[in-house]
Amino acid sequence: MADTGKDYISNSADPKNIQDLTTFVQNLLQQMQDKFQGMSDQIITRNILFKQTKCMHNPALLLLSE
Repeated sequence: MADTGKDYISNSADPKNIQDLTTFVQNLLQQMQDKFQGMSDQIITRNILFKQTKCMHNPALLLLSE
């Protein structure tokens, strides 16, 4: 998913009332949560793959990681 960073602004027009503002903020927070979740998933996946690769080269590390 390509992100240009403009999603936060372009997904909603200028809020005119409290309901529009609430919806705008909810959408903004949801987008931020989704981005952080994606980054977290990537970090976890990289750490798991790094540990597996490292242990394949040195099986003694398997005992240390448990």
